[in-house]
Amino acid sequence: MDKKLYDYDPMIYDVMRESAIRLGGKYISLARQSKTDAEREAFFAADRGVQQEADQVDRYNVNAVKTKTAEFADRLNAIMNPSAHHRRMAA
Repeated sequence: MDKKLYDYDPMIYDVMRESAIRLGGKYISLARQSKTDAEREAFFAADRGVQQEADQVDRYNVNAVKTKTAEFADRLNAIMNPSAHHRRMAA
């Protein structure tokens, strides 16, 4: 039986999944606050997209996991702190 093994601490993968859950939860919160059906559906679609992105990450590739974790964190930070995100992007 050829089983793949983690060559890193698998908790790193769990952190990536938790980051996806936090970002998706924020999208759901924004959907619930939406004023229009189109805006609401866009946020629900964004949540589904985050979950699909997380599912596509190779759990045995530590670099892919860390990269996606950072991406999810950056996206959540951009939503939570839009002015700080724009300042960083302009620099």
